[in-house]
Amino acid sequence: MRRLLKKVEAISRLSLILLMLGCIVFGAALSYVWVMGIFYNVPLETVDLCITDVNFPAEDARRFNVTVLNPSYSISDAEITGIGFTVEDSEKFYEVSEVDPSLPFTLERGHSQTFICDKNWGDFAGKTITVHVIVNNASGPNFAYKTSPVRLTVSPYFRAEETVERFNLTVTNSVDSVINLTVSEILVGGLVVEKETVSPEIPYVLAPGENVTFVCDWKWAKLGGDYVNVTVNTEEGYKARATTHMLKVAYLEIKQVEFDETDTSGFYLTVENLNASTALANLVGVEITLDDGKTVKINETVPGLEFLPPLQPNGTTDPPIKCLWDWTNYRNRAVNVTVYTKQGFTVPPKSAVTPPGVILRIEEAEFNLTDTNHFNLTVKNLETSLQNVDLDRIEVQVGGDTETVWDGTVPLNIGDSYNFSDVEWNWTESAGKTATITVYTAEGFNASYSVELPCVKLEVVDVVFANFSGLDYFNITVRNDAISLRNVTLWEITLITADNKSVSITNVNIQLSPNGTELAIGSEITVSCTSDWKWSSHIGETITIRVLTREGYEATLSLTVEPS
Repeated sequence: MRRLLKKVEAISRLSLILLMLGCIVFGAALSYVWVMGIFYNVPLETVDLCITDVNFPAEDARRFNVTVLNPSYSISDAEITGIGFTVEDSEKFYEVSEVDPSLPFTLERGHSQTFICDKNWGDFAGKTITVHVIVNNASGPNFAYKTSPVRLTVSPYFRAEETVERFNLTVTNSVDSVINLTVSEILVGGLVVEKETVSPEIPYVLAPGENVTFVCDWKWAKLGGDYVNVTVNTEEGYKARATTHMLKVAYLEIKQVEFDETDTSGFYLTVENLNASTALANLVGVEITLDDGKTVKINETVPGLEFLPPLQPNGTTDPPIKCLWDWTNYRNRAVNVTVYTKQGFTVPPKSAVTPPGVILRIEEAEFNLTDTNHFNLTVKNLETSLQNVDLDRIEVQVGGDTETVWDGTVPLNIGDSYNFSDVEWNWTESAGKTATITVYTAEGFNASYSVELPCVKLEVVDVVFANFSGLDYFNITVRNDAISLRNVTLWEITLITADNKSVSITNVNIQLSPNGTELAIGSEITVSCTSDWKWSSHIGETITIRVLTREGYEATLSLTVEPS
């Protein structure tokens, strides 16, 4: 029995050994068939590269790595000429231009090579990117890779009504991002915002789900009137972009700087917000820069700048602003006036010249058609002058001709006037033309005055108020004097009431505008008028009758309304 058991045990061990050997042989055969099946599908006489690894590191979106193998069974070495990628849901091909080692690259048979590709892929983080390797004279492999989710967003805040010297920017690292992001740079309209103008300071680290609002003390007025792209860059290579609404802007201009020669306490300023503007502007300051470079700040204006309403587009400071600055000792000085706004809009300075040390004024120049050989002239040395002067010459210019009509010496003290009576000059041939009269002093000062020399003496000689069958009417008699040098055409009649209202008289017995009625030299005409203005309701009131000719001459008569 014991011998039988030993024989059975020997047979069992032998069977186990044979079974194990059979399994080994079968497994080897199966593996051989599996591998040979793959090789069976490999085309003969070809180069067959494969991508063995791709890595898009979430920590650096500026590059990715791709490892390419040229199997030993390839017929030859392979020349890699390009690398690029496509993104899910898009057919656009993104070519990589910077590769290390550089392309083209010969990959020997039986070798592999890892290529570092400098190409920013951060905009596609979280999507599947397929890498393509381009091979000369052979088909290239591709490899799909699911990138990690990283998302940065930006919300800009520009308010021209508040300031164009600052803006806010809220940057958010998505809660789905797998890494922290370090904000390193801000660009507005392609221009870099200097780091020292940004608060809090950058670089600034944002963990997933966090946001920060940056305050950027950066002047952006030059970008106004347009849509502007805002870009935020990170040290990890990711970008966030946003486009603003159309940024508002104000274009301001100093229209006028005027010095009142009779008032040395200041000057008058007119500022306009031009029609092309889209934003309001608040004036907050005025400065003067003298010709020696000295700057004077205007500390007080009338009205105060703080009380002025914002300047609307196409709006102006009306009435002008009086800027208090005593210019008594700043005579004949070139100055630049600069205006500042609360919002920081740039206003081009306006140049002006302060009045001279002596301010002469021609107060009256009288020409009378009854004497075309003379005229009268009144000259004053204003109270704001700094010295007495001696008048020494009078010139008259008509067209391109200038004539000295008086010379001599007449002292004129500060605040005094002098009347030149019957200055000799024959102006008969110049009647109807513009004459410029200039008075000179021995000290080098002068004053000019332009006047149209008369050629017509037009008069309203009579007004008669009457009533016919209960209807109010009045007659106006107009004369073109015999000394006139031309005929005129009656064109318009206006009545100015006691409360300074203008009433156009059109219901008359002659033709007025647009044809008019000619009034010859030395003749007169009586015009019968009716109107909604009833004279019987205004007895005792003072009115003015004004008659205008097509040639621009006029005659007026003020009188008290009384029935004839």
